[in-house]
Amino acid sequence: MFPEIQVSSLIFDPTPDSENALKLTATRYIPRSTTPHGSTLLFVHNSGGHKEQWNPTLEQLFARQKFAQLNIREAWAVDWQSHGEAGQINSVQLENRGPVSLYEWATAIAAFLRSDHLRGHSIVGVAESAGSSAMLLATQHFLPHSLPFKGIIIIEPIMASREYYRNFGAERDRAMAVATAIVKGLRTSWSTREEAFEYMRNHIRWKKWDLRVLRSHVDHGLYESPTGEIFCNNQPELCSYQEIPPHLDAVDQYRKIAPLIPIHFIFGQKNSFASPEAQQSIFDPEHNIRPSSVQHVRNARHLVLQENPDGLATTICMALATLKMEVISAQMSKL
Repeated sequence: MFPEIQVSSLIFDPTPDSENALKLTATRYIPRSTTPHGSTLLFVHNSGGHKEQWNPTLEQLFARQKFAQLNIREAWAVDWQSHGEAGQINSVQLENRGPVSLYEWATAIAAFLRSDHLRGHSIVGVAESAGSSAMLLATQHFLPHSLPFKGIIIIEPIMASREYYRNFGAERDRAMAVATAIVKGLRTSWSTREEAFEYMRNHIRWKKWDLRVLRSHVDHGLYESPTGEIFCNNQPELCSYQEIPPHLDAVDQYRKIAPLIPIHFIFGQKNSFASPEAQQSIFDPEHNIRPSSVQHVRNARHLVLQENPDGLATTICMALATLKMEVISAQMSKL
């Protein structure tokens, strides 16, 4: 899939002094023509997702980087500790504890950002949906003058301001109730991965997904029991729907760091989850808190990454090009 990219896997322990700490799993992508002065991209997925769902988008980014002059040094994609490969590796610990909150994931991301794997890198964060909140919350672990990112790209966030939630929180709660009912009604076990793939490609929930992303989901997001049964663990996704405070705190943090680094936003062209009012509540024009840019991906709803990975790659390219100029401009202003 990545003929010109060196791909490797990592199991990262964010708290090595703790015996029962949950591990973070990550995949590293290094172009053969890498440059040490380029950007390192850190990708964070949504609730119910996993790091491999980024593969089709990453493939397009690497294919276009020379033409677009993106100068990508390398890329990393990480799993939420209860999702994907990490969920399997942490399965024993997860059986004996409660859900892994966005705060806990943010703490692990912050530890990874501080690690030798990323030390000295010029990092751009790229996160979708609930992962956007986790990425912003991770910056709480750093002083304002030493933020780990030179810029952040946020895709279809589910954040909303406290003001908005006070007035329209019932609207979000209804949306979460609908999402919960849908997930609870899904089939969760199959005899083979191919059977799971055929079920999903014809089910309304996955029918609009790009088939490359769906295949990745079947290969990496489903588990195999000791008896050979293929199954999906929906509990982490269901639990994440109950989390409200992290998404409110993420807006507060966004407003703190937005004056310090460029933060770009990408939305699906067809709104299907958060209302436009909820999206706009993230920003605070009255205090000059505005996004560095706002772009929309055609033929995509909330699940932009899953429905139009190629269109998303194009939009990320545009955000990276703008961010590159913003960084150069900031450096020139200091001379």
